[in-house]
Amino acid sequence: MPEIECGFENNSNILKSLGPTINLQIGFDSNFKPENKVRPALPEIEYHGLIDTGASNSCIDSDLADALQLPVIDQQTMAGAQGQFKANIYLAQLYFPGLGFYAYGRVGGVHLLAGDQSHLALLGRDFLQHMKMVYDGSTGSVILSRHGNN
Repeated sequence: MPEIECGFENNSNILKSLGPTINLQIGFDSNFKPENKVRPALPEIEYHGLIDTGASNSCIDSDLADALQLPVIDQQTMAGAQGQFKANIYLAQLYFPGLGFYAYGRVGGVHLLAGDQSHLALLGRDFLQHMKMVYDGSTGSVILSRHGNN
């Protein structure tokens, strides 16, 4: 069962400030076939993702999605702290090197950088349904693990 530290061990103030953070690769490999159990070929650049238990669905920065030329497959009304808004829905693959895990499917495009967020992805409960997370706010440690294969 692969596991990684997504907190800031021995620094609860940084965890409080930034939240649980995981590195991931983002892209779209048109040759990817999930039934082959081979990870998608994505750019090797790693981005910081915030594990967001308050989000039902995962999102990425819309400017990043456009720069990566992710296909827009839909538009959807989403809600955030400032109310409802219309967002592009992209088709993407996400790879989490620390866990050897990939996810694929719909991700919302939201304005993270424009909103002064330090993360380029929000990983919601659609991501967490595959994980076990142990959050220790008193020490700053967050351990994320997964069971089985994709």
